[in-house]
Amino acid sequence: MQEEAAEVRARCLEIERALGLADELLAHANVTRDHAADLAAAWFKAGTSPLRAWSFLAMGEAGEVATWAAVDALADADGIAELAAWALPLQRRHLELALDGAALLARQADPNGPRWG
Repeated sequence: MQEEAAEVRARCLEIERALGLADELLAHANVTRDHAADLAAAWFKAGTSPLRAWSFLAMGEAGEVATWAAVDALADADGIAELAAWALPLQRRHLELALDGAALLARQADPNGPRWG
């Protein structure tokens, strides 16, 4: 997923440069990424259970799917439409992986075991 995320970022940067928006959008993406990293770090420092951590990952992936669905719906430039058509299925697959991981962890949990937070 990290390799694919890097490819998404690189393809987006190509489009952003072509539109003259690279600096502005890159700054926004960096702030968003840093904010998400801060939230994830707080969860892990708080002793978040693996299932909750996977749920957090699924929330992030769901947000990416929603964003790419909006980009796909709004895309009118060829490069953007092509990028959205490529990225949306990829992000949906990432969401499915996160959901599958959460379900797997839930099946392995002891319903009578100790509870987290």
